[in-house]
Amino acid sequence: MVTTVEIDSRGRVALGKIAKAGTYRATRNDDGSILLEPAQVVTEAELAVLRNAAVTASIQSVVDGQPTTQPYDWKST
Repeated sequence: MVTTVEIDSRGRVALGKIAKAGTYRATRNDDGSILLEPAQVVTEAELAVLRNAAVTASIQSVVDGQPTTQPYDWKST
């Protein structure tokens, strides 16, 4: 889809007709074009978990429907 948009004096542009609400990563290219890519924000804590191979393997096993972890009885501690 190609459309023309206008940037206001404060540097804003309305994209409602061509983009969905959400979070985007914006890249300004050398030729002045701007690329918007859908993005997902990850916190430092989430990143630390994702970098732990044992934790990600455990999470993946749950996603796959074959959990390798054992339930923990919080009441017994």
